[in-house]
Amino acid sequence: FRRVLFRSEFINRLIPKSFKWKDNGVRTHYGLIAEDLCNAANHQNYDVANFGPYVKYDNGDGNHTKGLRYHELISFLIGTCKDMHARLVELEGSSEDGNGN
Repeated sequence: FRRVLFRSEFINRLIPKSFKWKDNGVRTHYGLIAEDLCNAANHQNYDVANFGPYVKYDNGDGNHTKGLRYHELISFLIGTCKDMHARLVELEGSSEDGNGN
């Protein structure tokens, strides 16, 4: 096991999107684009070929389908929340009465 590094920087590079499926999709869905996740991972020097949240399926016809394993992003979100909490505690502790006054 290794500690997840650069978690806040990685999460901040992800861009949530809304979309409808190409095959006559009616409902609006929300998520991330696989290519955006790859770009964020590359920027943080993660090995995209072995990066758990990213999936690239061979369709058997020379084409590929790209996707995400959202559950693999949970550790990044937890780490980011912990980073934000530590920063908040630091900021609150720097005020005289702990309430920002």
